[in-house]
Amino acid sequence: MATTRPTLQDSALLVIDVQDSFKATPRWERRSNPALEVNVDRLIQAYRAAALPVFFILHSDQDEPFRTTSPHYRLMDFLKPGPDEPVLHKTTRNCFTSTPLQRMLTQRGIRRLAITGIQMEQCWRPRWPGTWWSTSAGTAATAAARGSLPARENDIKNTF
Repeated sequence: MATTRPTLQDSALLVIDVQDSFKATPRWERRSNPALEVNVDRLIQAYRAAALPVFFILHSDQDEPFRTTSPHYRLMDFLKPGPDEPVLHKTTRNCFTSTPLQRMLTQRGIRRLAITGIQMEQCWRPRWPGTWWSTSAGTAATAAARGSLPARENDIKNTF
């Protein structure tokens, strides 16, 4: 049985760990991309304009700023999830192992992911036996987080 390549309409955006917990640490002032917020927001707006799903994921652990009881445990202020945009809470580094993300993506027929966020290289590892995933979208999301999105940010096709 041949596997077909996922199309843009098969994609979703994962916004991982863009939360105030990071701002509560001294390292935040030394971050490598001071335009993170603007770039991530541009990518979110492009996905919304294309009527594609966006998922937000928060990380919790025992470090004070990341505890669910901390006032810092929340999405950064510039993020405003829409009514159909889930906010998931993970307790492991991998957003697939401690959330219902895999089930939610499968139910929506999502087979292509764009991934952006803070330290997102640590926070996603899809392990879905028998599922073919396109990760080329991750390149565009990484570009968004680093500030190198194409000029036509509202045309989502140009970000891949």
